[in-house]
Amino acid sequence: MVDSNDIHRHSLQRKRPSWVSTVVVQVLLCVAFYVAITVWFPRARSRNTELFKRKNGISDIFVARSTDLYFLSVRGGSRPVHSQTQLLQQMEIVAKNIDVKFILDLSEVGENDPLLQNATQHYPSLNMLWYATGNGKNGNEGYLLKQFALSHGQSLDIIILDMESWKNAEHKEEGNLSYTSQMDWLKKSLAESDSNWRVILGYDPVIDCEEHLEERRRNLKAYHILRDVFLKHKVNVYLSKMGCAGRYFQYSGMAYIGNPSYHVETNTTREEEATNDDMFLLHRVNPLEIETYFIDSSGEVVSRHTLSQWGNSVL
Repeated sequence: MVDSNDIHRHSLQRKRPSWVSTVVVQVLLCVAFYVAITVWFPRARSRNTELFKRKNGISDIFVARSTDLYFLSVRGGSRPVHSQTQLLQQMEIVAKNIDVKFILDLSEVGENDPLLQNATQHYPSLNMLWYATGNGKNGNEGYLLKQFALSHGQSLDIIILDMESWKNAEHKEEGNLSYTSQMDWLKKSLAESDSNWRVILGYDPVIDCEEHLEERRRNLKAYHILRDVFLKHKVNVYLSKMGCAGRYFQYSGMAYIGNPSYHVETNTTREEEATNDDMFLLHRVNPLEIETYFIDSSGEVVSRHTLSQWGNSVL
């Protein structure tokens, strides 16, 4: 005879695995939900940002961070209307979607630069702070220092030099008093600054690989002195028009960044003009690194460089 108690005991044993399975399933569901929250959702947000940037013409993967500081730099000067429009439209796209604080303009004529004037008059998103080289030609003091706050109590120095006074600086002429006063000001400013990042803007490149040219040879001594000052005070970046060293050159922990210019050879077609090196730069700064994007007038990110503190570069 089968004892009823045995039947009841066997029945409980059969039900127990079912209860354990339910608990296991619930634990697995919780784990899956946690993974979705911590892994998939951030990726989804990143994808949305990337698609949004692509939709607006920027082809590189880029997610703006609210804790970082952003600014643009561009080579000023005259351009054909369609070329200028194309470049400024791409700059406006960036300025609309990223919290750009200011724009650095490599110009020979300072605030009279036609690119600066057209940008601020006809493109609302570019009507912001512009700092231009070349103001010394307008009778103004062509050099200045601006400091910007970064996260975690750190700061960025933007120093603009008047390169006109550096030309023929080794000749002891009365006109070169501006060179002497500017050099004294630069040394004092760098020595007194406690900023974590130091970016200097000057129209002319100071890395010289064309020493055989007489015009360049006359400025060589002054440029060597200037580079020595940069290295002594651990300047991080020197921004200028593009010279023989190319768009990005690192030497002794410092980055020399050259802004390409619009140039068209004679007898070129409009399609050939579109292939020139006209572009602008987007700079991202935080306490750990400065990242620079070279963006052409079609919105393509041509290259990206990262400079760490002080001053390893990553392509």
